[in-house]
Amino acid sequence: MKLNKLQTRSFFILFFLFITVLFATSFAYKVFDDGDDFELAKNLDIFHSVIRDIELYYVDDIDAGELISQAIEDMLIKLDPYTIYYPEYKLEDYRFLQTGTYAGIGAVILNRNNQLFVGEIFENMPAYEAGLKIGDVIIEIDGFQTKDIDFELMRSKLKGENGSSVELKIKREDEKSLLDFIIARKNIKFNDVPYFGMLKNNTGYIKLSGFNSGAALEVGKALMSLKKDGAKSLILDLRGNPGGLLIEAVGIVNLFVEKGNKIVSMRGKEAGSNKVFYAKALPIDTQIPIIVLVNNMSASASEIVSGALQDLDRAVIVGRRSFGKGLVQNVKDLSYNTKIKITTAKYYIPSGRCIQALDYSHRNPDGSVGNVSDSLKTLFKTSAGREVYDGGGIAPDIVVINEQKDKLIKKLDKEFVIFDFITNYMKKNNISEKPENLTVGETGYNDFINFIKKGEVNYKSDLESQLEKMERTIKKEDVNSKTLNLISELKQQAEKEKWNELNKYKKYIIATIDNRVSKRLFFEKGFILNSFNNDKIFLEASKILNDTKHYNEILSKKE
Repeated sequence: MKLNKLQTRSFFILFFLFITVLFATSFAYKVFDDGDDFELAKNLDIFHSVIRDIELYYVDDIDAGELISQAIEDMLIKLDPYTIYYPEYKLEDYRFLQTGTYAGIGAVILNRNNQLFVGEIFENMPAYEAGLKIGDVIIEIDGFQTKDIDFELMRSKLKGENGSSVELKIKREDEKSLLDFIIARKNIKFNDVPYFGMLKNNTGYIKLSGFNSGAALEVGKALMSLKKDGAKSLILDLRGNPGGLLIEAVGIVNLFVEKGNKIVSMRGKEAGSNKVFYAKALPIDTQIPIIVLVNNMSASASEIVSGALQDLDRAVIVGRRSFGKGLVQNVKDLSYNTKIKITTAKYYIPSGRCIQALDYSHRNPDGSVGNVSDSLKTLFKTSAGREVYDGGGIAPDIVVINEQKDKLIKKLDKEFVIFDFITNYMKKNNISEKPENLTVGETGYNDFINFIKKGEVNYKSDLESQLEKMERTIKKEDVNSKTLNLISELKQQAEKEKWNELNKYKKYIIATIDNRVSKRLFFEKGFILNSFNNDKIFLEASKILNDTKHYNEILSKKE
């Protein structure tokens, strides 16, 4: 008997589900004595039944694979942000997280108004060599229109096999027609140490931006080079470092502490997750004064390094409280070339504290996650007896923070105000200064303000936006003119306050523009060198290192 298309499709679906349910049922009988496992098998059976009936009876055709992938992702969201499912098309993202290497064009792609554009280009990489420019809008990737399409999916199309090519159609300001680019992908490898060098007063500086394989070796080589050049003290900059491989963090701490010191331990559900990591190699230098810089984006392995050096009284920590990620993930292979990264343990630094800030195991009734409350935080002590606490990242020994300024810069970035201004500014100005001397100064700041006032970019303060929304609502309800007049007066006052706020933080706006221009011209090294001029955290660290007595007092101070 010959089956029609629908019957054939139904036959294969039912056959697949029969095999799957048979496996689930066998699994249930195998572990019947365990109530939790029986519940798991029962609900797997129910899930298969739901998929079967949707596939057979739902009025429209569905993509079962996409539906199930979404179900998996929604399920994992309820655990924590670090337990992640990697379908086949996201494996390049996984490889990059593990190795710091991926095959692509060497550019940061951003999403603006559901349209992809080039936000950053890396030196001597394919995008740079092909002539792409920051601000270029990507209209097509290999014939696929990018607008209003899933951002992550479109971004993934830029990655592929080393040596393969990708075709782009680019819209560039001041160009009447679209530009065509054929760019050969190549392996993109970022150095975990993008810059190191000597500063004033025999201070060495190392910027560590990641913990990929070989990070400890890079830091070790940088340290040896700096010592050879006469470094008598060291600044290790971990700001903005999201972490990476735990073993690299252990190796970096080992550079500065005696062999045999406990650096970090892991504790999880399974016995195999419980491990203790010690300094196993001979250190390079156990005496050189160290200051570690952290901020709220220093996470995971960065917190192992800063936290271990703090607990062992080996370094002074300066900056802002770190992110607070004390969770360890392992990657498991799944079928059909997919993977899952699962949180399997928590890590504990030498004093015994865990710095995990968010308690995912005890969610609020609405599903949100709260910080570990102060009442639940536990007191620990460093090797020298200094008091430290768990449950909230690494608290710096010296706190340097300016929340209001950071809030303003974030808003200017979110609305691409600084980005658009710099693109415009660099078109009109020939900049020849070295990064350490580069500044747009008062003239550049005035250009920035005029750029906003002329409407080159639509920038409104939060209060202005709220008042405009209120005005639109009132107009719809036809409220009397007195109310509208009052709103108009408040809008004028809000605009005045906006200019006052920008002027109040003029110094920081100029410094931010200087940093970003330096990065566009001289890449990561230029950004770092320029930032030394106005970096409040860096300047405080330098001040402490220049005062040996103060440095030693911080490390010996007991509450």
